[in-house]
Amino acid sequence: MSMRPRQDMTRLLQDSKHDDRRRHGRIRCATLTTRFGIIEDMSASGMRVTCKGWRKPKIGTILNVDIKHPKGIAIVECQIVWIKKVGLRKYEAAFKFIDLDPEHQRDLLAAAQESLRQMSIAQDRIDLI
Repeated sequence: MSMRPRQDMTRLLQDSKHDDRRRHGRIRCATLTTRFGIIEDMSASGMRVTCKGWRKPKIGTILNVDIKHPKGIAIVECQIVWIKKVGLRKYEAAFKFIDLDPEHQRDLLAAAQESLRQMSIAQDRIDLI
């Protein structure tokens, strides 16, 4: 068992490189994915995704996004709010959830929290090595 103190959860919850303009707090969740790429963080109102590919969607586009999580797949309607290039054929995009009912919102946030828990467990295992 590791004698080091447990990793600070606030660092996992808040990505310090990005200012938080969302109305709701963010949950880091890099184990959740979409067809566009890896979901970096999620809030009750949207998500930030690291995307790869030749074609990037346009700002304002509304589309259905399949979010793969440990308990299955959630299909949510989203609007692309912003896109930022971060490398060759790699970019970040902010997706805003559209008309997400409270039940689906709770399910998505539960999936994000489970992702955060899995990341914490993985970090604990690395600390043991």
